[in-house]
Amino acid sequence: MGKKNFYPEEIKRSWPQPALLVILSSKVKLKKTRTLNKYINEMSVFYFTYIYL
Repeated sequence: MGKKNFYPEEIKRSWPQPALLVILSSKVKLKKTRTLNKYINEMSVFYFTYIYL
C-alpha cells in the first residue's frame, strides 16, 4: 500500500471488493486470510479516518 492520496470516489469504488474477499476467504479458511485481514484492517482504519477528518 504505497498510495495514501486516495480520492473518495476511488475509495467508495474499491471498498466493497476487499470486504467481499475477506468474507469469502474466511469461509474457505485460506492461509492468506491473516494477511488479508491485516490489509482490510489497515484499509478500514484509513477509510474511516479519512471520512471523519
